[in-house]
Amino acid sequence: MPIAKFIPLPPQAGERRRLFGRFGQLDVYIFDPYTIALSKIARGFEADIEDVVFLLRSGVIEFSELERLFGAILPKAPQADIDRKEFRTYFEEVRRRVARGQAEGYMSHGE
Repeated sequence: MPIAKFIPLPPQAGERRRLFGRFGQLDVYIFDPYTIALSKIARGFEADIEDVVFLLRSGVIEFSELERLFGAILPKAPQADIDRKEFRTYFEEVRRRVARGQAEGYMSHGE
C-alpha cells in the first residue's frame, strides 16, 4: 500500500529519494527518508521512535529539516486519520531523545 495512504506527503518527498544500489540494469531507490521518519512518528510505537532517533544519530536525516516537514504536514494529518495531538506528542518525544543524545554526545552532523 502506498505510504501516502498513511501520511500526508511532505513537500518535495519524491525528490528526496535515495539510491540504494544498482543491480544489473535496475536502480533501486529508498523513498524519502523524511517521509519514512514522519510515518514512524505518526504511528508512535516505541520501535518506530527509536528508528527515527537512529536515522537522526546516523546523519541520514537532520532534525531541523524533520521539524520543518513535520510542521508542513501537521495541518493535513487528520486527512490521513492521524490525531494531531498524538502526532505532536510523538514528535516531542523524538525531540527529547535527540536533546538527551546531544547532551550525552551521541548525535553527529551538528544535530
